[in-house]
Parts: sequence; structure tokens; C-alpha cells
Amino acid sequence: MTGKILCFELGTRTVGVDLEEVQEVSRAMAWTSVPGAPREIRGIFNLRGQVAALFDLARTLDPQAPSTEGRSAIILKPSKEGDISGFLVDRLGNVLEVGEGSCSPVPSHLSPREQAAFRELVITGEQVLPVLAPERIFGKDLQDA
Repeated sequence: MTGKILCFELGTRTVGVDLEEVQEVSRAMAWTSVPGAPREIRGIFNLRGQVAALFDLARTLDPQAPSTEGRSAIILKPSKEGDISGFLVDRLGNVLEVGEGSCSPVPSHLSPREQAAFRELVITGEQVLPVLAPERIFGKDLQDA
């Protein structure tokens, strides 16, 4: 891939998402909890009159992980079905320019859940940055992993 990656922190790891898939960023997300919802769903929020799901990305990647403590959220562009969703992150980072030849496939030693969640790895200097696959991360592909 070439383009721009929005970096963010999730616990002790730095992760990225293709900036083309991001609708907006909220640094102080407010949401409403949904009783009985799966652990990965933190709640719902109102985005200009449309109800949207807010995911706890840490728990989405690892159901045993502690909950994300941050209130910053990345809101994704609507899915093919028109659904809007967002996910909480611990801290927003920089935008990284990705050039030709800096990407690598996701290694097979990662958990099946992470293999489904990440599209590729971006290698910049000494940093290896997993890049999310939003079209799979909150859908059936990840739930089956």
C-alpha cells in the first residue's frame, strides 16, 4: 500500500489504520452503554442523528484484554451497508506517509484473530506497524477467528 496511515496507541502497542477509511476523529467521545451487548461493544453514540456502534478495539483484538481506558475514538467511513462504527483508542498518534515497498504480509505466528484484524505490516526504520483491516475487524471474519 501507499498513502497515509493514522497511527494510534492501544495499550503498549502502536497500530495504524489507512487514513482513506477514516471519516473523523473524536478526542472526547461520549457514548451510551448497551446492557447485554458483547464485551467488544462499548456502547452506541450519536453521529449527527445516526446511531453508531462504538467498539473497544483492545477487546476486539483480544477478548481477555483489559478495556481501553481512552476516550479518543476513530470513526470509520460508512460500510457498504451504510453502517457507521467507531473504535476507542488509548491515544491518537501521527499520520505516517507510506511509500512503495514498505509493507509486508501479516505473519502466520500471530493469533487467528489478529491475522483477521490486520491487513498488513508497515515497516519504517525500526518500527513495525500493524495496519487494521476495518472491513473485517468488526464483522463476521473477526468473530469467527
